[in-house]
Amino acid sequence: MCDGEFLMRCKIPDEPLKAQVALAARRAIAQLGTVPTETIRPDDRFAHDLVQLPFWDSLDWLGYIIEVEQPFEGKVVFDSSVIDEAVKLAGGRPLELRVKHVVRATVLAASYRPEKAVLYEDI
Repeated sequence: MCDGEFLMRCKIPDEPLKAQVALAARRAIAQLGTVPTETIRPDDRFAHDLVQLPFWDSLDWLGYIIEVEQPFEGKVVFDSSVIDEAVKLAGGRPLELRVKHVVRATVLAASYRPEKAVLYEDI
């Protein structure tokens, strides 16, 4: 599935930051599962479809967040409630958690990091 269709089926608004975060989330899921990015689809379920992939059988959500943050080099940060929000999007049923829920929750949790304050030691 191409990126454009993935974004459309995940219902990601046509805004640059949101699209970049959504695609970074898709790449992170694929990379952690050691599969090609285009094989990750919005309706893939973590408990049924992705559990066979390496990493997802012993889910580590912190690893996922770190993987999503990497391409942004500290310029985008994520609220710690990403996974809780994703489960809410799945109707409160963790076994129904799908890629689109995690991607949407990641997009909602993303924000630009304010410029770093100058530390006294740096002066």
